[in-house]
Amino acid sequence: MKEEIMKIVEMNRAGTISDEQMVELIEAINESKEESKKACENESDHKEHGESEESSKYEKISKLGKLAELASGITRSLHIGGSDEFDNSINMSKFSNPVGENYKFCDNSIQVSHVSELNLNGSTFSDNSIQASNMVNVSLFESKICDTQINGSTIDSLKLDHAKIVDTEFNGSKVSKLKLLSKAQLSDCHFNGVSIKHVDIEENSLISDCTFNGFSFVNSHIRNSKLSDCEFMAGTLKEACLSEMKITDTKFSNCNFNHCSFSGFTIEDRKLSHVNFSGKHFTSLDEFDSFVNS
Repeated sequence: MKEEIMKIVEMNRAGTISDEQMVELIEAINESKEESKKACENESDHKEHGESEESSKYEKISKLGKLAELASGITRSLHIGGSDEFDNSINMSKFSNPVGENYKFCDNSIQVSHVSELNLNGSTFSDNSIQASNMVNVSLFESKICDTQINGSTIDSLKLDHAKIVDTEFNGSKVSKLKLLSKAQLSDCHFNGVSIKHVDIEENSLISDCTFNGFSFVNSHIRNSKLSDCEFMAGTLKEACLSEMKITDTKFSNCNFNHCSFSGFTIEDRKLSHVNFSGKHFTSLDEFDSFVNS
């Protein structure tokens, strides 16, 4: 932590950031670990304290992500083609074009950093912690992200092609331009207080055993794919087109569907509780089935 603070002070002396920004960054470094622990409280605690407290908590974490942009004044190159990366602490850094093939990036901590053009082929990104950082143009082909925590961060353009994200937590983060293609998989993941815009899921992709709590999906196109054993709580799906889908063992509670269209898909073993479709409220499965199949 001492090294991180010294870098922030150096940026301030160089005129890269203002005094006010320096204070914000130091506070973010001091608070990020504590906030991430709070964001990972278990579901029983969530039910005990209520959704309003959870929402406030994730909002605090999401504010940290904005500070990552201030770190762009410090640059550290990352070349991941020749050897694997393990057990590193990466702070206040900017990575340009990290590309890897048959590569392992494990047990690393990335804080208040900017990563762009991350392209992994046949690689593994596991047991990593990403805090208050920006990631731009992330592409995985026949690769896997697993056992990773992403807190208070922003991901702009995330593409999975024959790839997987497994057992990963997104807390108080924003994702834009998410694409799951060619049997891509999203499984055993938890999205808490996450905003996702411009979603494209197709070509026999699978979302399974995932929870979405306090979520927001805007402008989504989901087709020829499967949604299984998932739970959606206290969120909004807006401007979505769902077609040729199979939904099984999935629960929706306190959700709003605005300007959504449905065609040619199957729903099995689903549960609904207080679901609103563009002003139409459903309290029973019969009402929902009649609406979807009309």
